[in-house]
Amino acid sequence: MEISFARRRIYPEELRKLDALRKKAERSGGCRRQVLHVIFALFLGAGFAYLAALPPDNFWTWLFGTAAVLAFGFLIFTPSGLYKRKKQHTASLRELKAAIELGTVGACFVHATRIAVADEYEDEGVLYIVECGAHEVLYLWDVDFTLRKSFPCLEFEIYEPDFARILGREVFAQSPRITPVTIDTTGKWNYLSRHGWPKHLSTEFVDFDVLVQSYNLAEKE
Repeated sequence: MEISFARRRIYPEELRKLDALRKKAERSGGCRRQVLHVIFALFLGAGFAYLAALPPDNFWTWLFGTAAVLAFGFLIFTPSGLYKRKKQHTASLRELKAAIELGTVGACFVHATRIAVADEYEDEGVLYIVECGAHEVLYLWDVDFTLRKSFPCLEFEIYEPDFARILGREVFAQSPRITPVTIDTTGKWNYLSRHGWPKHLSTEFVDFDVLVQSYNLAEKE
């Protein structure tokens, strides 16, 4: 198979998730907590500066003066970070509203016959190898561990990248969760280190059983 996305109406479950994310983003207000931190640091720095000016030069003058410098340093570097976060929050909220208003999503339906999983060896993520037909497999990388709740399953949809990023998950399960074929993690690492790492959502014409056996045999090499 080849990954191609077709437009369809957003399912009620997806719409509820998007709406919940929108409400959460609206309640957060972007950077309200960080703004309070800035105000607190301003008063704290002024207080320390005042205390540093009171006693004669001694240890307390140095201590309060250092604390004042750190507090005002926080004020100098924080605004740029606040601006970036506010900008990101505004863009995310705009994307959520646009997705809800559009009411459609690009998705690719996959009917699998078998699925193999190889847990991460270091920090490369979990690899799913999906048998999509005779001598054809699809590679799915789960780097952020967002798939495990309802995946693997034999019938599912893959979201287009932009919608997956907005929703916070990449796959919509349409059948019950199954027990996958297990691939040895060391074998996975050895095999991919020698033969190259498949790209996320790439496909390959290869026999599923032969491929899984090749991964597991690499553990003994």
